[in-house]
Amino acid sequence: MKKLDMFFVTIIVILTIYIIINNINKKDIVYVFIIGILGLYLLCKNNNSNEGFAVDPKSLSDIDAIKNLAAVAKDLQTVNGITLPGSLTIKDNELKLNGLGGAGQLRMIYDKYAAIIRNDGGALYLPLLTNKDNINGSWNDLRPLYIDLASGKIFSNNGQQFSGGTTINGNTIVDGITNIHAGNPYGAKGNMDKGSLTIGDTAKDYGNGAGWNANTAGLLMECKDNTEIAVHDAGTRIASLMSYQGGANKITIGRDMGWGQQKVNINGTNFSVDDDGNVSIKGNVRINGKLIFVDEKNETSEIAGGGSGLAFTKRNNQATRHGFYMTVARDNH
Repeated sequence: MKKLDMFFVTIIVILTIYIIINNINKKDIVYVFIIGILGLYLLCKNNNSNEGFAVDPKSLSDIDAIKNLAAVAKDLQTVNGITLPGSLTIKDNELKLNGLGGAGQLRMIYDKYAAIIRNDGGALYLPLLTNKDNINGSWNDLRPLYIDLASGKIFSNNGQQFSGGTTINGNTIVDGITNIHAGNPYGAKGNMDKGSLTIGDTAKDYGNGAGWNANTAGLLMECKDNTEIAVHDAGTRIASLMSYQGGANKITIGRDMGWGQQKVNINGTNFSVDDDGNVSIKGNVRINGKLIFVDEKNETSEIAGGGSGLAFTKRNNQATRHGFYMTVARDNH
C-alpha cells in the first residue's frame, strides 16, 4: 500500500470512529460525504491496478491501520454501542428508538398509506395511521389498537370484526348494544339502546324439537340443579321472574327473593289474571280434582265432581259436614 493510499485509509478510520463516538448529526453529514469520496477513490484506484489493495507486512503503519479497521468492523458486527441518526441506538443486541420526533418512532410506508408505531409515554399505539396520499404526514384520528402502558389494557376505538371462533378467559363487560345473530339482524339496528341484548335471527327458527338436537333452543340456560331469572328494580327490589328447581322439576313464577312475592298479571285473550288475583277464563275449564274455597277463618268448602254428580263438603276446625250449603246475600243497594 502506497503512502497516499495509507493516508486515505487513516482518514476514513478516524472519521468513522469520530462519528460512532460523538453521535452523528446534521453537521456530520460532511464527514460522511468525505468518507464516501475517499472510499470511492480507493475502490476505483485499486480496481484499475494490477497489484490490488495490498498491505506491506513490513510497514508498521499499515499493520496499525488494519488493526483499527478490524476493531471497527468487530464493533459493527456485534452491534453493540453504536448510535445512529435520530437517537437510534444499537446496544446489547437491542434496537432502541429514543424521543418522539415529529410524529412517531417507526413509520412503515407502502403505496398511499403509512403506519406509525408510537410510544408517547402513556400509551403504545399499534399503529397510528395516516390519511391516504399523506405518507409523510401526521396521523389521523383512527385508533385501531393501543395499549395503556400503566395498566396493560388493550383498547380499540374503531370496531372489530373477527372471523373464526373467539375464546375469552375472564370477565367480559359490554358498554353498548349486544346483538347475537346469524347474519340477518333487525331489532338491534336502531331500535335498541345501550345495555340491551338481542338474540336470534330473522331468517331462522329455534327450538320446538324433542331431545338434544342441532337447534335445541334459541336461549339455553345451563345449571347443576337450580337456576333463576330475576330483575333488579334499582334501589327497590330484586324480583324473580322464573325460578327452576331441578330436584323437584318445578318452575316457580314470582318467587319471594326477600322483598315479598310479586303480583303476577297474565293478560291473555282466553285467560287472564289481574293485579288483585281475579281470574277470567273464556272457554271450558276441565278440573281433575277439587275446587277448594278458603275463608278468613281458614274454613274451607269443597266441590268435587265426576260422572255421578257434584259433592259439596264444608270443613271447619270442629267437624266435617256433607251436603249442599248455599248462602244468599242481598245487596241493600
